[in-house]
Amino acid sequence: MKRDKAFTLIELLIVVAIIAILAAIAIPNFLEAQTRSKVSRMMADMRSVTVGIESYYVDNNSYMPGYGIPPWNSPVHYGIWALTTPLAYITQGKVKDIFDRNPYQTQAGLLIWDLFDANHVIIESSTGASGGPPTSNNKGVYWMMWSRGPDHTSGFYSTDPEYDIRDKITLAETDLGEFLNTIYDPTNGTVSTGNIYRSGGSSQGAAARYVGSGLR
Repeated sequence: MKRDKAFTLIELLIVVAIIAILAAIAIPNFLEAQTRSKVSRMMADMRSVTVGIESYYVDNNSYMPGYGIPPWNSPVHYGIWALTTPLAYITQGKVKDIFDRNPYQTQAGLLIWDLFDANHVIIESSTGASGGPPTSNNKGVYWMMWSRGPDHTSGFYSTDPEYDIRDKITLAETDLGEFLNTIYDPTNGTVSTGNIYRSGGSSQGAAARYVGSGLR
């Protein structure tokens, strides 16, 4: 009597084990490739905004108003909106951060942009940081922009690994150590914390000088 050929249970288990091993190798690599792709896209978007910021400076001999300063304080846009009117240095002012937790909210998920005076104080509205609006004695001389990075945190909340990020930027003048821990390290792939930074302007603070062109 002729018997039909079929796989044995052992053979099936071996095939399943091989597939599981390949999946265990491939999935992490795929996730890291996705992260690297998003980081590259975010850095490219930030470079485009940088061109707009510096072009604005060339034409106006000053940077845009800081966060929350009229007429750029409504809607919330971290001053980048000033690059769209009356001249369009960039195509739209709401530049999304693809690493934000809620990228589809209208007033959330934007790149963070801060303007600093010569004393390394962030220039905001009178209800914001102590720097207040720009004046003849308090003019923005350099800026920093950042994306939340693959850990999706900005450093503004106590649960964020980069908590008190703005204080760490200022403290970098005397101790760069804590700020260095807030920088995204691409060599760590999907597990790395930290923000993706870019900076520009004259008289940059220690943190901004370290970030440099933002190509780290």
